[in-house]
Amino acid sequence: MCTHFTKDAFKNKSARGRKSAASKKINHSSGNKSHTSIEYELVQDGKPCDPLILFELTHDPEKMKSKFKENLKNMKGEMDKMKEAANKGEISDSPEEIYYKCRNAGGDGECLGKRRRKAPQTHYSLYQKKEKETAELKVRLAAVEKENKRLKKQTGPDAMKKWLNAYLAQQGMPLIELPVENDA
Repeated sequence: MCTHFTKDAFKNKSARGRKSAASKKINHSSGNKSHTSIEYELVQDGKPCDPLILFELTHDPEKMKSKFKENLKNMKGEMDKMKEAANKGEISDSPEEIYYKCRNAGGDGECLGKRRRKAPQTHYSLYQKKEKETAELKVRLAAVEKENKRLKKQTGPDAMKKWLNAYLAQQGMPLIELPVENDA
């Protein structure tokens, strides 16, 4: 095991890792809980989940190391200003656009975070899926209620009396008097 840590390959990898960690300008504070699981919990609780909300939940300045606090406060302040301007209608940026503008405002055009690759967006995926399912369920519920109403008309007491009168007429017996239907 000791030989592993003394190899040049390990030392080079370790040096790259130290350099990468030192270049971070901001860090998350959600511990070992993944951002996806936090998103999932928000969606399951019926709460909105956009990148700004997720950022607020996963980047608490009180849990940060001192070297990250100032950058985080500046970024949150900028996000809050842009969000307020969007709410007033002064800018037309969506929460995603606000997040990515602030997150990538490092001056050199690079992301301030650890990742440099383009990852698929998941901030809305669970929320949108739940919204779509809700809309589909509402449509299905309306169709079921309409069908239920139709079936009640067909199988209600008046329908039974109509069926019985048809049977009695076939048998040559006196018919049952039916009240006048009112569909208003």
